[in-house]
Amino acid sequence: MRMQNDPIEPESGGDPPLAEIEDGRSAARQAMDRLNDNNRIITESMMLNRNEKLTDQQVQDVVDRFTAYLDARGMTRAQAARECGYAPSTLSLFSSGKYVADRSGIAIDLNNWMERDSRRNQGRRPKNYVKTWIAEDIRTTVYQADKLRMMACVVVPSGAGKTMVLRALTDELNGVYVYCSDGFTARDLLRAIASGLGYEGNNATRGQLLRVIVERLTGTNRIIFVDEAQNAGKHIGALRSIYDLTQSPVIMAGSHEILGFINDRAHGRGQFSSRTIRYNALDYVRDAEGGPDGSERGRDLFTIEEIQAFFDSKRIRLDREATKMVWALACLPNHGTLRLVEATIETIFNTIPDVELVTREMVIDALQLLVGAGAGYLQNKAQRHLEISRSASAVAKAG
Repeated sequence: MRMQNDPIEPESGGDPPLAEIEDGRSAARQAMDRLNDNNRIITESMMLNRNEKLTDQQVQDVVDRFTAYLDARGMTRAQAARECGYAPSTLSLFSSGKYVADRSGIAIDLNNWMERDSRRNQGRRPKNYVKTWIAEDIRTTVYQADKLRMMACVVVPSGAGKTMVLRALTDELNGVYVYCSDGFTARDLLRAIASGLGYEGNNATRGQLLRVIVERLTGTNRIIFVDEAQNAGKHIGALRSIYDLTQSPVIMAGSHEILGFINDRAHGRGQFSSRTIRYNALDYVRDAEGGPDGSERGRDLFTIEEIQAFFDSKRIRLDREATKMVWALACLPNHGTLRLVEATIETIFNTIPDVELVTREMVIDALQLLVGAGAGYLQNKAQRHLEISRSASAVAKAG
């Protein structure tokens, strides 16, 4: 039987002061936090029901708001028409009151577009948002790329929730999501993006696919999200071509290899890197293994509360020592993070039916089944993380 866990009260104080983060990362971290705070804005919109015909006054209210919105954003009616899917002449007639067909439907479409565009520019939290500091950073980086009309490279440890956040943002911003499989060629990448834009052909050449993408993307400001972009290898340059020809933001997310593919600053070039915002979560992560990425003085990948909530949602009960262990395992950036601990707990329930309370010993046994001799190494690194993390003291005191 899986049950809710008892709450574990954290010690006040939480993460170490950002000023202690080494190698010049403190200023960058503080700047990202300020951007995160600025992006936590929820917009308000008129609630209009598409199934009900709007009154003349409601339509006029939308016309007034639309005109004021364009003035405030410095946008032309032609640009807004392109993003809304209407001809400029149609919106001109609508705004002047001379359009006599479906004024109610156009008004609803414009209202929805203003809300979506406002979210893009004011940073509304997307649906199904996973609130961790890395998720907040991803969201902020995407919104900065959108605002500045730039490309962005997002490097996040495997299993830390990157894909969930990207999919939520794709839905929120009406973007195009592409998952890059291992060995993707330039044609594979272009075909996946074209398909996301509604193209159904299968035999088009690279040049034809690029023309389709440019035609369907230009003027829309839609964001292209490319997940696991490192799998495209050198073909990632196709994304720069799309950006250059459409000026639509492109988000390349995945492992640190992406940074190498976009780094062309040698010999004064920098054509790719100068177009790209770079965010590497490993710059800020506390890592019990040390090394060039992360340090012992950064942030934990997750808080105790987030790990507890993760298993509470699955109605799985862990004792306090097991909670500390799985939290420490989740905070090891090079070993699958949440994916690792979820697989560990599922292994327990697959081998011991009707578990009521997961113990630390069960976690260790499950690790041995999953990774064999590597379980001892992970156990030692998890223990090391408990020792170097100030958050661990909160768990100890709560126990």
